[in-house]
Amino acid sequence: MRLPRPLRFLCVLAVFLISPVAVALEESSGTDAPSTAPLTESNKITQRQKSCFDSFNGKNLYMHEGSARNWEQVVEQYQRSSGVGAHYSDLVLECREFLSNDLLTWMGQHSDDEDKTETSLVVETESSGTDAPSTAPLTESNKITQRQKSCFDSFNGKNLYMHEGSARNWEQVVEQYQRSSGVGAHYSDLVLECREFLSNDLLTWMGQHSDDEDKTETSNTQTASLTVHSNVQGDKIYINGKLEGSSRLELDLPHGEYAIRIEKDGYQPYEDTINLTGNLIIRGNLENIIEQPAQTASADQGALELVFWQSIKDSDDPDLYKEYLRQFPEGVYAGLAKIKLRKVTESEVAVAPRASNVEYGRYHALVIGNNNYEELPDLKTAIKDANRVAAVLQDQYDYNVTLIEDADRSQIIKSLSGYRKTVGKSDNILIYYAGHGILDEDANKGYWLPVDAALDDPSNWILNDMLIAQLKAMQAKHVMVISDSCFSGTITRGLKMEQHTPDWIDRMTKKRARTALTSGGLEPVLDSGGDGHSVFARAFITLLEENTEVVSAAQLFSELRPKVMVNSPQTPEYGNIHQAGHDGGDFLFVKQ
Repeated sequence: MRLPRPLRFLCVLAVFLISPVAVALEESSGTDAPSTAPLTESNKITQRQKSCFDSFNGKNLYMHEGSARNWEQVVEQYQRSSGVGAHYSDLVLECREFLSNDLLTWMGQHSDDEDKTETSLVVETESSGTDAPSTAPLTESNKITQRQKSCFDSFNGKNLYMHEGSARNWEQVVEQYQRSSGVGAHYSDLVLECREFLSNDLLTWMGQHSDDEDKTETSNTQTASLTVHSNVQGDKIYINGKLEGSSRLELDLPHGEYAIRIEKDGYQPYEDTINLTGNLIIRGNLENIIEQPAQTASADQGALELVFWQSIKDSDDPDLYKEYLRQFPEGVYAGLAKIKLRKVTESEVAVAPRASNVEYGRYHALVIGNNNYEELPDLKTAIKDANRVAAVLQDQYDYNVTLIEDADRSQIIKSLSGYRKTVGKSDNILIYYAGHGILDEDANKGYWLPVDAALDDPSNWILNDMLIAQLKAMQAKHVMVISDSCFSGTITRGLKMEQHTPDWIDRMTKKRARTALTSGGLEPVLDSGGDGHSVFARAFITLLEENTEVVSAAQLFSELRPKVMVNSPQTPEYGNIHQAGHDGGDFLFVKQ
């Protein structure tokens, strides 16, 4: 029967539409044609991991520009800041999540591993066929589950590289999204897609965890980049007691507190505790340890005895001679020590009594303690030392004290120059500094280093000559500088010890004095070793607390020097400050 023209047209159209479907069904029913799962977000991640695994094993490095023949060479070239390694940046960043912190150990799945990973979103079911694995139908429930999992990964910064933008964590995604224009605009779709799983401010996850069936409120885990390196090669870097690698170490860590330790044999270890809230670079300075030979040989023992005796022979403190006899009972100077001990015990002239008719004048003190440096290694005890010294001077010696912690160059200069306007001719000023110091060996000049100083930039260093100029311009009768820092000995000249005659104190109060007491000469000094204080500070504080009357700085030094030398490799010095207006006087400590 011949169909009318309209019906014939409809039949042809139906055959045209149905034929491709039939062909597709025929192909899918074959036994030799395995089906391919849809290219979901999970498959993308799996394919990227497979590609990274191949690169890690050197299979496809020829596809990238560069000369690396294996993955170790890729990492070596990547870690250079410039040069041939630059073209490996994209490859390393793409594969970083599958690698250890040092980039040299594979942490992801192997390409031939059939186990499911936690990040896999494809739900596998048993296939009725033997050769064709099937994928669970993409139902509405699966769509929500997969979208929530993808959003959870984005929230934890795992797949942000798949979106255009510079964000390294979710906080930066939100920050860029909330801008009305600019680079953040391309995060709009991501935030809108995930908004139902987030709090109103977009910073707290309100949906399910990827491995949790119950909904729990989860705070945003913020991370930051931590870079740690030192000034030596072959060091070991520990984070919270765990060895993480060596310089230069780069880690992405959650915000929080971390204990950093850098060590190498033969060097003083660097230790610091940080509160990581943003990207941070730690530069640890490891100082070479100068090994002190054991004092076993007779020559060394004799040298130690000589140094000890020379440091106490002019002292009037009987305890020092007792200590000498305890350490060297058969020593060369044992006989002299016994004679000196008997004389000073009989005369008891160690401390001069306070004269009631002497006008001592007012006492001021500028006390500086620097622990936390911007560019240099931090110190441990300087601030604690400064606080204790300030308290003793104020409470026991009636000083008007100005205490500055972590002072920069401007604060120190301003405080020193301020005394030129406020002190009178009968006043006394003590300046105590605990912090870093440095010696310019070529110029033979010493410097104080404020907290804003840098080793490679002397613009914020405080030259001793500048300090001397400030002291010379002050009207004060007595000025004394006490410097507990490295290489502080350049500020002093030797001072002759004098016997304290009855009129000695009266003469000292009438003569100008510009003197300095330093914790060491031209050598580094210890930042600890004195029960929470430096060795020098502990000895100085103890002598001030034990004093009962009037003691001169020279006499205090004679007792302090051996105490420090016995407990450390440093040698304190005391003397007048050259060209600062010294006129034969001495600084007096008057106990109230």
